[in-house]
Amino acid sequence: MRPASQWLASQHARGVTVCLICARAFVLAETGLIDGRRATTHWAFLTGIE
Repeated sequence: MRPASQWLASQHARGVTVCLICARAFVLAETGLIDGRRATTHWAFLTGIE
């Protein structure tokens, strides 16, 4: 996910609005752009669910 997150961060730095949904929230989280903010993804990505 590193190349994708670096690209997203660079786009944001240029003024682009960045929005991702579902599992892509993990890529957005890796950029650090949502640090300190609430975010969600699909419940199936929880660990320990059987």
